[in-house]
Amino acid sequence: MDPSAQLLGYDTITPSLLVRKVLNLPEKGQAYWLRRLLRVNGQHSVIDTSYLPFARFTGVFDHFIEYEDLHKLLSQYYGVKINKVDESFEPVILERDEANLLDVNEGFAALWVESVAFDMAGNPVLYTTSLLRGDRCRFYIDLTYSQYS
Repeated sequence: MDPSAQLLGYDTITPSLLVRKVLNLPEKGQAYWLRRLLRVNGQHSVIDTSYLPFARFTGVFDHFIEYEDLHKLLSQYYGVKINKVDESFEPVILERDEANLLDVNEGFAALWVESVAFDMAGNPVLYTTSLLRGDRCRFYIDLTYSQYS
């Protein structure tokens, strides 16, 4: 597979209440916002929107490459090791603007994924929402259980 990305937008914002809560930001706390269109083999596959705490990652856009994994960027430039990621999944129907970006018809099935990444101390460092085309996603989950004595 040949992954690529197109940067759709980025800015420093005062985020919504939801984003502030997820990232434990104060009432007037700022966040970096960026949106990308991710492709696989040239086919539009995912609209990815990410938020990072501004105070912790000052200058993050100076290091950002539009196709790079943000976890790698946080590790390389800020020494942040991701310890845990919580994800939720929800089937949705695409609205017109989203469908246009993903090169499908309005009303097409998609999967909404919300992810919160935490550092080794348990602090949230990255909140991401992803909208995946329903015909281009598959998830594998390993539910390995340890033996209890």
